[in-house]
Amino acid sequence: MTFAKPVRTSAAVDQAWSYIEESVPAKNHENVRGMRAKKDGSGVVFDVWEDKIERFTYAVEYIRERDGHVDFDILKCKALPELVEEEDFFGGGGS
Repeated sequence: MTFAKPVRTSAAVDQAWSYIEESVPAKNHENVRGMRAKKDGSGVVFDVWEDKIERFTYAVEYIRERDGHVDFDILKCKALPELVEEEDFFGGGGS
């Protein structure tokens, strides 16, 4: 998922879930797994079963056509971008 405008990496996952909850039918939320923020703040990466990705992209396009605005895109990754480590959200690792 790529956002229209970069966000703080610590807020990216929450922002992405908000977009998904508003845009994708609830029965498909359980298909999202392992969401992580991209280091550059441009979005998040998450796993979806390959046979479910079409539903996500269809939902986004439907809302874009219906409402004329969507603040994100859902695309299938060709390569994994640099991701924020989970510990970065909580102040770094211990000793």
